[in-house]
Amino acid sequence: MCYFHVKQACKARLWGKSLIEQKGVLDEIDRLHSSISQLEYDEIYTELTARWSVQYPDFDDYFREQWHH
Repeated sequence: MCYFHVKQACKARLWGKSLIEQKGVLDEIDRLHSSISQLEYDEIYTELTARWSVQYPDFDDYFREQWHH
C-alpha cells in the first residue's frame, strides 16, 4: 500500500478536528511507519490505540479496520 495514500485517507478521516489534533495523529502514524520491527510497531500501536479509542473513537475504528490488519 502507498504510504502517501494512507496518510491522505487518514487526514480526510480527521476532518473537523483542529489542525493541532490532525497533526498530532498524523505524526503518530509517522511513528508507526518508522518502526523498525514488528515488535516496535505493535508496542507503538498499542499505545496509540489506547488513546485514540478514547479521544478519537471513530478514527480508531477506521484505522484498525482499514490499515491495521
